[in-house]
Amino acid sequence: MIGRNDVADEVFTLDDARELAAFADQVHLGRIAWWSAARDRACPDDETGIERTDAVPTCSGVVQDDDEFARAFGG
Repeated sequence: MIGRNDVADEVFTLDDARELAAFADQVHLGRIAWWSAARDRACPDDETGIERTDAVPTCSGVVQDDDEFARAFGG
């Protein structure tokens, strides 16, 4: 799951996404699937630079631009 997970110390960051995309390209992976595209945006509080500490279904919980995970994965 992109961004904050339901386990407090598990966060899949944009750097993680870029690293995974580079690995997938290196080994010629045909597809990357991720949960959930609806979360590929900052939460309202995150737009001011404050990250959430919990997972929510409508935003990533990390400071980001809209669709930044999709772009990191090459989409």
